Amino acid sequence: MTETLLHIDHLAVEIAGHRALHDVVLDVPFGGSVGIVGETGSGKSLTCRAALGLLGSIGGSVVAGEATFDGMDLLTLPERKWREIRRYSIGFVPQTSLVSLDPVMRVGGQMAEAVRIVDGRAEAKERCRELLEAVEMPRAEQVLSSYPHELSGGMRQRVMIALALVGRPKLLVADEATTALDVTIQRAILELLDRLRRELDMALVLVTHDLSVVEASCETMTVMYAGATVERGPAAEICARPIHPYSRALIAAQPSMAGATTRLAALSGAPPELGEIPDGCSFAPRCPFATDVCRGGQLSLTPVAPGREVSCRRLDEVLQ
Repeated sequence: MTETLLHIDHLAVEIAGHRALHDVVLDVPFGGSVGIVGETGSGKSLTCRAALGLLGSIGGSVVAGEATFDGMDLLTLPERKWREIRRYSIGFVPQTSLVSLDPVMRVGGQMAEAVRIVDGRAEAKERCRELLEAVEMPRAEQVLSSYPHELSGGMRQRVMIALALVGRPKLLVADEATTALDVTIQRAILELLDRLRRELDMALVLVTHDLSVVEASCETMTVMYAGATVERGPAAEICARPIHPYSRALIAAQPSMAGATTRLAALSGAPPELGEIPDGCSFAPRCPFATDVCRGGQLSLTPVAPGREVSCRRLDEVLQ
């Protein structure tokens, strides 16, 4: 058995003929935790869709690269096999719990439906209660008889996590799972995800724009910009000593990392739109180190330390 559960290598995706992902590299070890960070539009959620076989629903397709899960080539799987993987092997927690849950169906009914699909149980109520108790849901019995709008945001998110665990997955993908939650609830959800990962021997991919969340919750980090991986390595090391100019800019703009007396450094400009991703380094128009050499040709991740890789043509200057 390979040590890597999910392996994505130089993945490229097109949507409606436009390049959306073009150089994504991601490795998730068995039982490990990996954070994917970047601004809105950097390709984080699209990478998750590719890993879940859900690109077709948005008109996307893989045009280059490799993607394997537990030794299986994901790019050649028929839809029947994809449904099996999403049912049993990869759990998904979306960021919009209120939209993802059926507003006119009680929570218990929705969970029972999922349990019956996976386990084939005619009576699924006990399994539903077990799942809610596993995610530390208070008053589980009452929640089962409630409608989604009657629950708080944190409670709905726990329901989504419980639903993602129905098939006893090897990998849990949480896409902005703490978005719109207050800090106290956010911390509780992150601690819950970490506990579940350890107790269930399950790998975790945590997608967020907040580097402090990844630093506290993940072993390794992948930084994405404009559809590409620009830096990856141990989360604590990247947060303490970012190398890529984009990683540095993200950390400089983080209130929790800057300190109360430090002025935050705003990153000027905006990521390129879909279909407007330039050749060469996509970050060059916003990068203080960029020169003409950055604006052409293909980049690649370069090892800079054990377990750390950076995609930058000006590494010598950046590292000074």
